Amino acid sequence: MTLLPAFHFKPVTAAEMRRRDAAAMERGLSEEVLMENAGHALAEGTLLFPHRGALVVCGGGNNGGDGLVAARWLIKAGRRVTVLLWRKPENYQNAARAHWRALCLPADRADLVAPASFAGPGEPVVDAFLGLGVRPPLSEEARTLIRWMNARRGPKIAADVPSGLDADRGRPLPEAVRARLTVTLGLPKKGLVLSRARPYVGKLVVGDLGFPPRLLRFTGGDTHRRVACSWWERRQARALANPRSWGGRAPVLWLCSRPAPA
Repeated sequence: MTLLPAFHFKPVTAAEMRRRDAAAMERGLSEEVLMENAGHALAEGTLLFPHRGALVVCGGGNNGGDGLVAARWLIKAGRRVTVLLWRKPENYQNAARAHWRALCLPADRADLVAPASFAGPGEPVVDAFLGLGVRPPLSEEARTLIRWMNARRGPKIAADVPSGLDADRGRPLPEAVRARLTVTLGLPKKGLVLSRARPYVGKLVVGDLGFPPRLLRFTGGDTHRRVACSWWERRQARALANPRSWGGRAPVLWLCSRPAPA
């Protein structure tokens, strides 16, 4: 399960989210792994909308890398995927470059095209264009692409933050994608839960990045984890005492140890 309800977590600012990303990498989660988890969650959100196709709009930074991963997972799921790149693929850096290579699109398919040439049916549009790092003012080209995405009939699924929306204040800069679903990554951002952001955010869910629990902020503090552990211990004890509590099947416990040499 990579999509989690947003109300379980306390919102954070963009700066706090960057610190948590850095802390996760210090604990061994590489940028490639975080991007893989983000794109997988984004693809899972897109698959909630039944349609044979999907259009993935990828920016030039990490948000675009998330979109590249999502495109790969959507292709695996049998969707007909079109990837629209904001920059030439050879200009991607670090993790985004690795995931572009993993996508394995033919070089002759990565051509410079006008967005207006995509005038197909109302397939879902994955907005992986601009992320937390966006700063006003937006260029006229970026605003044009945002308006074009909003004009399409299909539902928009935003990666982390709808493109053009201030993640801390929930205001457009001045254009922003109007998403049906926003898969915010790691933790909700403070601007996304404000009422003025609702027309742009749509339904808000959290995409699990694989953070250690110590890096997450739960609405009930540590209570959720303590209650969950206590509930599991009680259920396991009941199951061992009464197999019928598991529908007639007692849990199978695997002992992972190596016997001492004779």
